Amino acid sequence: MFRKKDKEKTTAEKIRGEVKKQSTRNLMEKIAYWIPGYHGYKAKEIRREADKVLRTYVYKQLRDCKGDLNLVQEMLVDYDVQNTWEQMDRLMALIDRVAERINHADYGYSGFFDSTKIREPELDRMYEFDATILDDVETFQNEIKELKDELESGNFDNSYQRVFSLRRTLDDIDKKFGDRRSYMLKF
Repeated sequence: MFRKKDKEKTTAEKIRGEVKKQSTRNLMEKIAYWIPGYHGYKAKEIRREADKVLRTYVYKQLRDCKGDLNLVQEMLVDYDVQNTWEQMDRLMALIDRVAERINHADYGYSGFFDSTKIREPELDRMYEFDATILDDVETFQNEIKELKDELESGNFDNSYQRVFSLRRTLDDIDKKFGDRRSYMLKF
């Protein structure tokens, strides 16, 4: 009984300590806001973090697409639609590459001595650009759903064309994402 009380007390102390840390951090941020240059720094950090959250969401959407494509691939194998297998393998490899590329893209930092400085307008353009990638991924998701619905209804006639079209859509997303840095810096 005594040990259980100690354990509960320890948990409560941990929670209280964490709340205290959070309160102090907020107070410190409020104080630091008045330090010259800090506000601009914090605004940039918030923009970078928002973009990271958006790209993480896009990454998760692509991972979900891969799950759906695994089901499509299983159906194509189960129904022996051999002419699609090679395209499906290429599509599966491509989706892994694109997802990881988006997940590990840079955050828009520039070094102190870099000739190209990344400021708020560039960070805003980067976020807007990544939002358009999300729109493209949603289009890709819809194409996968249409193919899945077709296959579930037993229609395998256009399977090769549909898989090839999916691959082209994902290729376009990959190429577009490759232009991210030049778009952000307006090259």
